[in-house]
Amino acid sequence: MTNEPTKALADYREALRLKPACSEALANRGSLLIKLREYDEALADLNALVRLKPKMAAAYAACGMAYLGKKDPERALQECNRAMSLDPKEPLAYSCRAQVHGSEGRFDEALADAKTAIELDPNLSEAFRVRGFVLAKRGELRAGLEAMSEAIRLAPTNAFNYTIRAAIYEELRDYEAASRDYHTVMKLQSGEKPE
Repeated sequence: MTNEPTKALADYREALRLKPACSEALANRGSLLIKLREYDEALADLNALVRLKPKMAAAYAACGMAYLGKKDPERALQECNRAMSLDPKEPLAYSCRAQVHGSEGRFDEALADAKTAIELDPNLSEAFRVRGFVLAKRGELRAGLEAMSEAIRLAPTNAFNYTIRAAIYEELRDYEAASRDYHTVMKLQSGEKPE
């Protein structure tokens, strides 16, 4: 864990010590813990958030992302559907559900949900990543590459996006571009910023 997330976690911990029912701190720490792959801790915060704000669709969508990380697609799908029932315009719910569909080989449903997520929030890098991954899995490599490049533009420090794009470049036999992306992954994992 780099210093920046460690400081953010400490700040959220202090905020929640001072005000345990701070929904913003619970939501932000839960999201950060998902990024750090600390899914059980994230769910503790997000479930506390759901208890505080039971009508907050984004909280259920974030729970869905945590369950997806825990490799529990059925529970992730339940949380995403609950979020959509509260707010049919919650982009994170569609993005999460697209990831569930994509991981289970339901590519048409994944692409439909990713498209909806992007329409609702054109800055949601996760939706572009799902779109790129699914398109590549379907053999639509150029379209997948385009979606992954957009995901990287939106989230230039997400190493996973570069890894997927590098794999697509390899499929296209553009080994130089793949090598550049893998090099960027190594830099990001060592704490450096991409160029």
